[in-house]
Amino acid sequence: MNSAQQIKIGFIGFGEVASCFSEALVRNGAEVYAFDSKVLNEGGVELLQARSRVHGIEFCDLPRLVSSVDIILSTVTSASAVGAARSCLPYLDKRHTYVDLNSTSPAIKREISEIVMPTGASFLEGAILGAVRVFGAQTRVLLGGRTVHAFTALLQQYGIGAEALSEDIGRASSLKFLRSTFSKSCEAILLETLMAAELAGLRDEVWSEIVLTFAGRGFQAVAEAWITTHPDAHRRRLREIGEVVEQIREYGLTPIMTDSAYRFFERSEGISFVATPRSVAGVVRSMARQLKTRTPG
Repeated sequence: MNSAQQIKIGFIGFGEVASCFSEALVRNGAEVYAFDSKVLNEGGVELLQARSRVHGIEFCDLPRLVSSVDIILSTVTSASAVGAARSCLPYLDKRHTYVDLNSTSPAIKREISEIVMPTGASFLEGAILGAVRVFGAQTRVLLGGRTVHAFTALLQQYGIGAEALSEDIGRASSLKFLRSTFSKSCEAILLETLMAAELAGLRDEVWSEIVLTFAGRGFQAVAEAWITTHPDAHRRRLREIGEVVEQIREYGLTPIMTDSAYRFFERSEGISFVATPRSVAGVVRSMARQLKTRTPG
């Protein structure tokens, strides 16, 4: 597509992501359409217009949307992502680019690509990293697919924080899922720690200590130190975390995350660190290779 032309872009599903991104697109000169199941209900269009952050979006049915636009952004729920793609099949052709921005697995992204691409339409996966309500249209959107570089430049031109990751479908969603492994686990262990600290009468002190842990040296330095010392220190840390598990139980909490940490350190007892790796990559590679389980079949 000629970047000098006004792009015509449509959203399937009009929630927080679509409302935020459509505002940036309209303000930067795009022609924006949106379909949501609420369109089919009495008063639904008015409800969606109230949800939108900018005037100029045309809310319409799905056939009208697909026939009017060149780019389709799917921003429905994860469970509806495949169905949304299938619903577009009668109307898609080679002029379309279909982008799935939903939080779905790499396997689902590939399934959707196999639905879309036989129509002649291009397919791209998108993985939204971060909270749209915080970062707005500049929330990082990792993109993957054959036309990823040209499409990324186009979205950036219209105010979206898009980044090209790979021409392979599945890498962007894999990165998002693995990132979520860290962020969601951190959220859980932080809350478990603070609940225990609350019951111990030490919530503010423990919170300050956690903040200082990273404020002094920075996250990267602290994290590297944890990982690179794991081969030598995991036995000592196992004993310590075992005592912490019992202490949390005495406070009256079930130490779900802390007990999982205990079992993680316990598993490291079975790893052979023959030549102790001294880099993050070395430790991770050694552990991953020895702990990898075979896939059945």
